[in-house]
Amino acid sequence: MFKPVTALLATWLLAGAAHASVVIGTTRIIYPAAAPEVTVQLFNRDEAPALLQVWLDDGDADADPQHIQVPFIISPAMFRIEPEKGQSLRLMYTQEALPADRESLFWLNVLQVPPKVEGAANSLQMAIRTRIKLMFRPDGLAGRAAAAPAQVRWTLQRSEGQWFVQAQNPSPFVVNLGEVNLTVAGRTLEAGAGHVLPFANSRFTVQGDPGEVAAASISYIALDDYGAGRPGQASVAGP
Repeated sequence: MFKPVTALLATWLLAGAAHASVVIGTTRIIYPAAAPEVTVQLFNRDEAPALLQVWLDDGDADADPQHIQVPFIISPAMFRIEPEKGQSLRLMYTQEALPADRESLFWLNVLQVPPKVEGAANSLQMAIRTRIKLMFRPDGLAGRAAAAPAQVRWTLQRSEGQWFVQAQNPSPFVVNLGEVNLTVAGRTLEAGAGHVLPFANSRFTVQGDPGEVAAASISYIALDDYGAGRPGQASVAGP
């Protein structure tokens, strides 16, 4: 079994440069609790075969997949995709207990190791790992996932000279944000991207000093179940 890399890009000796020839057919996975399985499509768009290992984690990107305990089975877990061919991954929930009042967040990892290039003794081999979110969605959650970003409450905070906006998510859905910006006195300051777990808080670091804050607002791009960006705006409570 491959040993997983501890970052999105890691290097091995004695092969040629690598590129992400295998693409995942989605940017996120929604797993309805009642579904017997969910299928994810992979496709190798390269002219060479691709060898892959796949696994799920619960948020620790550095965890060894041999020791990760998640309530899902993936099949196949290790395989080869021929050039210009595809492969279906089957994800199956094992029915182990997960919270019934909120979504649970997991991550699908796809590690691609390119083939060795003959006669390239002084070059590097690059193994590329891609991680995408898997949201396990229990039946009967109150509200709609599409409405959750507008329910987030925002507060501007300062700690040890650094400004943040804190997002409080009162909904049972994971809120995914591809972009967060703070607008103060006509100036727009970037505050990064990320997600806010159900019934939890997340901090987004403001890039720059907003100065005297009399009034401020947040603009954001929320990512829906299909990965499409939905712009939104919200007011911000002061520090």
